[in-house]
Amino acid sequence: MAVNLEKSASQSFSLTHETFRPELQYQNTSNADTDRFTYLGVTFDNKLSWRLHVERLSERVTNRLSILKLLAGCKWECARSTINTTFNTFTLPLMTYCCEAIITAPQLVISKLEVLQNQALRLNTGAVKSTSIDAMLLLTGNKPFQDIMKEKALKVLDIRKDLTTPGDIQALLKPRNPLEVIKVDVKLDLVETIHKKRDVAPSILRSLALETIPARYPATDWLHIFTDGSQFDCLFNAGAGVYSNLFSFYAPAGFIGIAFDGEVVAMRIALKQLLAIHHKFDNAVLLSDSQAAIKSISLFEPPLTPEISDCQELLRTLTLKGKRIVLQWVPALWSLG
Repeated sequence: MAVNLEKSASQSFSLTHETFRPELQYQNTSNADTDRFTYLGVTFDNKLSWRLHVERLSERVTNRLSILKLLAGCKWECARSTINTTFNTFTLPLMTYCCEAIITAPQLVISKLEVLQNQALRLNTGAVKSTSIDAMLLLTGNKPFQDIMKEKALKVLDIRKDLTTPGDIQALLKPRNPLEVIKVDVKLDLVETIHKKRDVAPSILRSLALETIPARYPATDWLHIFTDGSQFDCLFNAGAGVYSNLFSFYAPAGFIGIAFDGEVVAMRIALKQLLAIHHKFDNAVLLSDSQAAIKSISLFEPPLTPEISDCQELLRTLTLKGKRIVLQWVPALWSLG
């Protein structure tokens, strides 16, 4: 194999103030050392901040925006759809080139490309600078540059494929409408306060749990649903179990999962069944020994997984039907039977 030393260079990557520069040689010939190197159109800097690459892209994108200016200012009044199509086919592919790596860049660097997208939106819509960016995106049907980057990064960084598991990466979860947010009734305490679970004997925890359930949720007025998520064989295998007087289920929570995932899946199964038999009860309490799962479902922040999002939507639907659902933490749930 022949090596062209004139087109070859060595580059070190480090976050330290002084970059380490080793003396590399090939066939007794020193290899040139550089602080930046361009390979397949991607410019690398020593700290992998992608600043140089984005600056180079910005210059090229700015030149291409001049075509949009000509279309927007022509006398025959170019249609907005034509300008939008020109941007998506001629300018946007250049902006998103190697964006899978740029996603790790600081926000200050990424904002340079966002500004260029905003300029293109104003050329397309004819809006003034005070116009909301969201309004222009809605009018043109485009996505924010950050969302485009994340979608492309997810397609490349196929985690499930690397772990030899079937299936494709799930789509990004949409932001929740603030008007759809409801307050979830959550109880993370018992009839007596427990400061540290590990300092209390399992027998006492069991007694407190058995005392809390009938005291707060009498069986005559409440439907009790026990949910449990488990991890098996010290591997990434999780299962979900649900039990009540009206139904009981067991389901696998996936090959890649922990007890938390199993608990969330169990709650989703329980809520789906409650929705199916909503005419048979007025009040229901989900008893779980996972505070993390209860908090993740009740906070209504951007959900971490589709399963959590499904639980939130099911809780909202049941609440709108006039049902009262409580998520109650119960320690030592496995020993209550």
